[in-house]
Amino acid sequence: MTVSSWLGVLIVTIAAGGPAPHPPGLSVRAGVLLREGAPCRAVGVNYFDAFARTLKDPGDTSYEAGFRVLAEHGIPFARFMCGGFWPADMKLYQQDRTQYFQRLDGVIRAAEKHGVGLVPSLFWHMATVPDLVGEPCDQWGNPASQTHAFMRTYVREVVTRYLDSPAIWGWEFGNEYNLLADLPNAKEHLPKIVPTLGTPATRSERDILTHAMIRTALREFAKEVRRYDRTRMIGTGNSIPRPSAWHQMHEGTWKKDGPEQFARMLADDNPDPADTLSVHVYEEAAERLAEAAHVAKSCGKPLFVGEFGVQGEGPEARKQFQSLLRRIEELQVPLAALWVFDYPRQSEWAVQPDGSRSYQLTAIAEANRRMQHAASAPADSYRDRREQILKRDPKARRVPVIPPKDRQIRVIIDSDARNEIDDIWALALALLAPERFRIEGFVAANFDNSRPEAGLDSIEASRKEIETILQEAGLAGRYPVLRGAPPLRYQYEPSESEGVDFIVEKAMASTPEDPLWVVGLGAATDIASAYLKEPRIAERIVVFWHFRTRWPEKCWNFNVIGDVRAARLVFHSDLSFVLFDTGTHLSCPMSESRQFAACGELGRYLHQYRYESAWYQDPKKGFYDLGDIAALIDPDLASWEVVQCPDVDWDLAYKFNGTKGPILRCYDIDRDRTFELFQRKLQMMSQ
Repeated sequence: MTVSSWLGVLIVTIAAGGPAPHPPGLSVRAGVLLREGAPCRAVGVNYFDAFARTLKDPGDTSYEAGFRVLAEHGIPFARFMCGGFWPADMKLYQQDRTQYFQRLDGVIRAAEKHGVGLVPSLFWHMATVPDLVGEPCDQWGNPASQTHAFMRTYVREVVTRYLDSPAIWGWEFGNEYNLLADLPNAKEHLPKIVPTLGTPATRSERDILTHAMIRTALREFAKEVRRYDRTRMIGTGNSIPRPSAWHQMHEGTWKKDGPEQFARMLADDNPDPADTLSVHVYEEAAERLAEAAHVAKSCGKPLFVGEFGVQGEGPEARKQFQSLLRRIEELQVPLAALWVFDYPRQSEWAVQPDGSRSYQLTAIAEANRRMQHAASAPADSYRDRREQILKRDPKARRVPVIPPKDRQIRVIIDSDARNEIDDIWALALALLAPERFRIEGFVAANFDNSRPEAGLDSIEASRKEIETILQEAGLAGRYPVLRGAPPLRYQYEPSESEGVDFIVEKAMASTPEDPLWVVGLGAATDIASAYLKEPRIAERIVVFWHFRTRWPEKCWNFNVIGDVRAARLVFHSDLSFVLFDTGTHLSCPMSESRQFAACGELGRYLHQYRYESAWYQDPKKGFYDLGDIAALIDPDLASWEVVQCPDVDWDLAYKFNGTKGPILRCYDIDRDRTFELFQRKLQMMSQ
């Protein structure tokens, strides 16, 4: 399938009345990246030297084959260096602009031919333009300089020449200028001196950049682009700020920035009228991607991950790449570009269609397909799903029956593990009962509160905590641990994630006679999303969901507040449903849990975790979720009743109108026997 065909599916077109003309390329409106008037998400590549190769050698038109390969692999766009890297590379532009633009025309027309979008980065290397005009680099901070005069001329000539090209998705200033700003050791990192390539023979302190200079250049560039192109997106090409960027700018130190300082630097380094927020993400910077996504949302500017990637080969590199790509998807980053396609000079990074790293092209194509599925559901599809769900009869739901305690249960545990200590203890107990649980895997759920990891980071934080529990239990790598989804945006639109797909996959492989038990220890997002994606799982799963309510008045609990839409959907669906409605009294004094510390590495970890918070050490602290697992291991520990499932209003009030069928409710659990079971399991493991 060509990219032209892909985009017809990938981009959602929202029609209002008759057809209306849409601006070319990508545009930004109200903080949303648009193409053809509809929200757009896409993952492409950096085709760094698509133009540089033919600029150097007019006989090298291999970009033609490159764009064909990208189209065949379903890669919708490419970011490239739209100029020379060294001053000498721009000699043709200065001496024969007709020939220069004929070569650039070839690149643009080839992209048009194969339906590949382009994001040209006009001034890739910071020193190139100042060197060309004989000025120091600090003149990027002077709008009256020859550096700016050259910039304005080049912008005018490039933008007006390709203004009507359907291949141009947007415009970008340069590459990672912000990483060069206010370096405490800037004198050690002056631009390279290579006189044979057009640089001056010497450098000085005037070749050192500050953030103020860079922001001036970025503003002036964006203003110049807007003179000729009123609609296409404009990016800076910046990387994610250095961890110490604010302190570099204000104090000249490498001291690490706080979250507010990071947010301030990211926002200010992408100044208006640039209308996107640009970051490049590698290695440890991936941990700050969620922060960047949050800042972008706060600023009302779409996030453009202009570069991401993992170098090297082998299983570990592949795993890191897949993790980073998943993270980009989960955060719903509108635009991202892999580093780097068909660039043999960087063999550790280069992705060739016939090379050992070609799996990355396949992975990107699959990511675009998933985003297409998530983003291309037009109003009709939403209405169809809603009608499909509403036709299902909650009164026909099966009342769950807890299997006898000598029978094994197939389970997926969906947990916001990093949110609370009770999840940690509950997960540990589940791992200690292999005779009862055949664990298919774990899904890391979202949570939202005042914890540092909450919100956008919560899913990844929960995933890491689950991995830690497995490691402490000596079971690292034993079970799949999948990332869950962010809360539902709309009542009948599932949130996409690998965890949701995992639940669907395992549920559809089950039967009504041997159902999959999905134990929910957090928000109901993943359970509800799986049901919305495939309602037939209702016949194949039992939902065992934890939240303590104000029965029979109100559905009031942290897990409900975390995703009210998902909670209401579970109540109102035909899912076989166990409501675990107790556990506040499952408290454990420090003197009791201190005994756990003698039960191997896992026991020590569980007790030491209490020292993370004074509340965790309080003798009144409830270990709520521990009860869910204990009750499933030994149903005799708990008290059960079959009740009519209530409607849940938007204010979370219960309404018992007899329309939602029966559910099983656990309303009490024996505190002492629960902790006796827990300690016994820990002791057995440590022996």
